[in-house]
Amino acid sequence: MHVSVYLTLFGILLPNTDGSCSLPSPWIGDWYDSFYGQLTFSGTTLTGWQVQAYATTITSWTCVSEDTTNNYLLFLADQKVDLFSTQQNMFRCIRWKKITDNSFYYYARSDAEVNAGNARVKVEIHNAAVTSWSTASYCNPSAGPGPEEYHVLIKKGSESLTKQWCPVPLLGTFNYVHNDGATQSCVTDSEMTVCPSWTSIQYDYTKCTKPQAFSQEGSVFCVNTVVNGDTFYTALYNPGVVDDNLYHRFTCYAISELGSGFYISDSPGICEAGQVSSTKATDGSGVLTLNRTCNEE
Repeated sequence: MHVSVYLTLFGILLPNTDGSCSLPSPWIGDWYDSFYGQLTFSGTTLTGWQVQAYATTITSWTCVSEDTTNNYLLFLADQKVDLFSTQQNMFRCIRWKKITDNSFYYYARSDAEVNAGNARVKVEIHNAAVTSWSTASYCNPSAGPGPEEYHVLIKKGSESLTKQWCPVPLLGTFNYVHNDGATQSCVTDSEMTVCPSWTSIQYDYTKCTKPQAFSQEGSVFCVNTVVNGDTFYTALYNPGVVDDNLYHRFTCYAISELGSGFYISDSPGICEAGQVSSTKATDGSGVLTLNRTCNEE
């Protein structure tokens, strides 16, 4: 995807981890991040990851190191964090993987920082004498993200080109009951279908008006799925109204079959750490219990 820089040692090509960095060329431009919203990549810089640490708001970053074998990119915040008049550096390492030419997903390879709203970043005292940093030192958290904690990047203007097949458990038509933790909705009549496209989920709001997948129109499409054991973590994109209040651009579904039940929990943006299908996520709308009425055959 981009020109990698290699060191040669005894005739063996080694990945570039020497502190230089070149972002994959297709990334240049505007993207949607499933947690942070719109991002802009330009050269080796990024704007749009907004992280609050102590009294400082970080808004822009520069890529300072890469590991081309493991697809690690290490970013240093352009702003210094002010902690009791002491300057601190903030780092964020990601490990990325291509989905399509217009979509990628990544994990933040840092520990959760309690003083930065539990964002996965690393904060340390700024030392003006240090001008290079390695992924080997900054991309190895002691408690890294779980399989469900991935972010999706979608190229702005190319959203329709990022559709992927929804996971096998969703390929069909279903009735469902929604439980928000206190009240059940859609008990007597409902319909959700992934037929016939296999990439888009459509809720019939004429049968039950309870909004699903944080979509005003009841229509979303699948852009990525990560499987962990019996649970499918699927990122959904909402092509309709987005207000970042009731209706969100991205939703993550945790999907699994447990005993005789088939469950989905939702979370706006990315999945919560430890999210399970049968329990309402902290910021989710609730849990769907599904009954298949028509399968993919």
